[in-house]
Formats: sequence, C-alpha cells, structure tokens
Amino acid sequence: MKLMHQPGIEPGSQAFSFSKRRWCEEEPWFFSVGSLNSAVKPLVLVYFYHNNAYKFEHIKKIMAKNKKSVDMDTLDFRQILEEAVACSRLGRTIASYGATLTGREKQNANHIYLLLKSGRPLPERTSATASISTEKKSKKFGYKEALDWFKENYPKEAEPLVAKLKEKYDDSEKAVIYGIQGRRDLPDNYYINVLVDILQIPEHESGVIFYGTIKPQFERMKEEEGLVRLVMK
Repeated sequence: MKLMHQPGIEPGSQAFSFSKRRWCEEEPWFFSVGSLNSAVKPLVLVYFYHNNAYKFEHIKKIMAKNKKSVDMDTLDFRQILEEAVACSRLGRTIASYGATLTGREKQNANHIYLLLKSGRPLPERTSATASISTEKKSKKFGYKEALDWFKENYPKEAEPLVAKLKEKYDDSEKAVIYGIQGRRDLPDNYYINVLVDILQIPEHESGVIFYGTIKPQFERMKEEEGLVRLVMK
C-alpha cells in the first residue's frame, strides 16, 4: 500500500521519512493492513477511515485548494443562469421520454426472454429478431457480498465495522436552486438555440423537436416543477 503524503513532501526526502514515521507511530494499523487477506483489507480500511476521517478530510482540503480557481470576472451570470435553466428543462423533458421508453423496453425484454425460454418460436413476417445468449464473465464481488463474506468468516472482527455502518450522523448540505420565475419563461428561440449549440442539431430540426415534442410537455408541467435543486459537492 502506498503512503499518502501531503503535496510538497516528496518520496525519499527527509520530510517524507519524518511523515512516514509519524504515520507509523500514530496509525500503526495503516501499515499492518498490507498483511491482511485481500478480501478483508478493503473492509478494514473502511472501518478505520471512519475513525480517522478528519485526517483524510484534511488531505482532501489540501488537494481541493490546488484546483484551478474560477475567474469570476470572466463569467456572464445571466448567460450562465439562463443556459443552465434551459438545459435543465430541455434535458429533463427529453430524459422523461427516454425513461418511459426504456421502462417499456425492459418490460418487453423480460417477456421476450420468458417466451423464448418456454420454447415459443419467433414470430414470422417481421424484421425483428431475438435470441437467448449465455456467457461466462468474471465479476468482482460487490460491497454487500464482501461484507457478508467478512461477517461469516470473521464474525468478531466484523462487529466494529457492522456497528459503524449502522450509525448515523448529521451533515450540512449546500445546494443551488434555479429555474423559471412563476409563470414566466425563456423565449422559444432561446431553447432552440441551446439545442443547436449544445447538441449540434441543425436549427430547423431543433425547431421541429422543440415545437413538436418539448414545448407541449412544458405546458403540461406544473409551476412548482419549474425549480431544480442541485446539491453542491
């Protein structure tokens, strides 16, 4: 396992050696987990992460400071806000149609599987076809499967982890809320231009999509659905 070090402390340097010694003294578990079974190690790390979260959060804050900052003076607030609102309304409307179609597809796919499995022949005089395929694939164990295995094989060692996972804690959540004011709306040509700019769709096709599909759905939307709440991470 690689030692996590703060930016500016290079591996091999005197400062790095001191940092490594300090971690060994304060967190001996961090260097002993390497001897554990590979299936147990991730679960043990999860447990100790919760008990040492403040150190990991400190490292994350240092890394966040190194991210490129946004030049606020170059941002056009109105352009960004209106485009975000337009993209939200257009995207969610289009996605709602896609979700409905995909839901019906999954339902029909399950029925197709049952029909084929029962021995029903494919229908004639159709360009559509279907078949059942069986393939062997290598899959990784998910978190739940790994946790169940850990509890079964190491019941005593798993108790602190299981107890920690049952705990709850309060946390603050920041969000930005944006959308249409009351019954007002952006101009139709603005939505069409967003489709052209973002999706690279020709203007005449964007107009057909907007007036034929999207705008009628806008008119069916309730007023309270005009605002979107997006959690900031």
